[in-house]
Amino acid sequence: MKKSETTYKSNYIFHSVAIYDKAIKITHDINKVLEKENIDKNYINNINLILEEIILNICNYAYPNNDPGPLELELKITKDTIYITFKDQGIPFNPLEYKSKPISGNDSIEDILPGGLGIVLVKQFSKKIDYQYSNNKNILTISIGLDKLNKNNSK
Repeated sequence: MKKSETTYKSNYIFHSVAIYDKAIKITHDINKVLEKENIDKNYINNINLILEEIILNICNYAYPNNDPGPLELELKITKDTIYITFKDQGIPFNPLEYKSKPISGNDSIEDILPGGLGIVLVKQFSKKIDYQYSNNKNILTISIGLDKLNKNNSK
């Protein structure tokens, strides 16, 4: 049986340094691409939350001693899925192994924020998340499924 290959409608690569004020500008470029591809605003809003959370974590934690390194994002779009791959050369960190503390109804926002709420949100908005550490790089790929809300699939 022949392995099926994924056909990408679009493939983009963005580069920055892992300094938040510089790296977050990638989100503007990605938004332009998603709008050009007629991706629904609801998806774009969710993707922005994912981008901001992952970029913020890389900028704050990947590179110690305030010595930022490179950050690369790859955006691939198929007819039913958006793939965003984040690559950095920082400290190895697998967010899939991170255990955030349980949240109760009595917790204040100050109690919730330190401890991985962002990763919980990323998982909530993602269809699939893959992580690997290869060639001295953290490689995090987030898949976001598109359904009937996507303008490309509607009448």
